Amino acid sequence: MDTVTLTGNNNVLNAVLGVDASGHSVATLNAFDSIKGAANSTGNTLNIADSSTVAQVDVIPATLSNIQTVGLTTTDNAGSVGGPTVFDVSGLTNLTVQSAGNAGDDIKAATTTNVTDTASGGGGATISGGNAVTVKANGSISVTGAAGAVAVTDAGAGPNTITVQGGTTVSAAAGAVPTPLRRGFFMLSRNGPKGQAITT
Repeated sequence: MDTVTLTGNNNVLNAVLGVDASGHSVATLNAFDSIKGAANSTGNTLNIADSSTVAQVDVIPATLSNIQTVGLTTTDNAGSVGGPTVFDVSGLTNLTVQSAGNAGDDIKAATTTNVTDTASGGGGATISGGNAVTVKANGSISVTGAAGAVAVTDAGAGPNTITVQGGTTVSAAAGAVPTPLRRGFFMLSRNGPKGQAITT
């Protein structure tokens, strides 16, 4: 068990996950670890890097307090779409994810958390909550319950589906064709003509 206590503002911590002989990542953070920023501090960032060569999912098991921003760079995924694991970052102000796994990212965030997710693997992305949400994924994308502006791009070859529910403003692009959408529930399907918005 490790407890890291920070002082002042604008601290940056880097957690690099080790890789064992079989290619699996070795946890740098576990459920007994705690990272605490100073009371009322701002600008604190935790960066996590996972370069495992075996398909896994990444979570944050450690307890975070007064850490405003998390950045995850992984050869795997943040959570897993359709699986039991969700990447829960409800206590953060900002989350940035760059993933390359094929299981898809599955992220849960508070409506005060800005989320930027770039999922270059083939599994797409599912975002629940968030404030300003920006997603670029190779595969289908689902964003529900966002409180702020939503911008999504399906970078895959398709057929994929973009589904957005919520958001103050929504813009979506299937391939290179952007489509501004009104607030509400919309589906932009790669099965139909590019740029076609369907209200349900």
